[in-house]
Amino acid sequence: MKITPDQIAQLNNEQIKTQKSKAEDFSKILNQELNAKPVPESELSGTAGPSSPAVSPLLSPAMLNIQQTETAIMNQVDQVLTRWENYAAGLKKPEPDLRGLYATLQDISGQIKDLKENFNLNTQKPELQSILEELEILTTTEEIKFNRGDYI
Repeated sequence: MKITPDQIAQLNNEQIKTQKSKAEDFSKILNQELNAKPVPESELSGTAGPSSPAVSPLLSPAMLNIQQTETAIMNQVDQVLTRWENYAAGLKKPEPDLRGLYATLQDISGQIKDLKENFNLNTQKPELQSILEELEILTTTEEIKFNRGDYI
């Protein structure tokens, strides 16, 4: 099949029309949101008093729960990664504390197991699940090296 310049010109015209319509749709929505009347803070907070933290009116309680869960997961993963950094730094020392490093490995292993048990990462965050699996493999490999006597 041969493509002629007429077909290319027609395709370009159609693409330009769709791009313009998408831009116009976006600008309409943006203008509607910008021109919307601001809601007083008393209506946003509902029955909560002045001591309650500021919460975005766009977040429902379910979304807040999800956000808090994700924050908890990220904090725990950050702790695991920090422990791995400390473990690696401990191995680089001229005379490493092998008992302390082995205990660190066991702590890392326990934290990874807790993360897998407490959070259903397969459905929530599959990419995080794969990271945890790789960290678990690294931890197991390092424990095997310790048991084998590689660091003595």
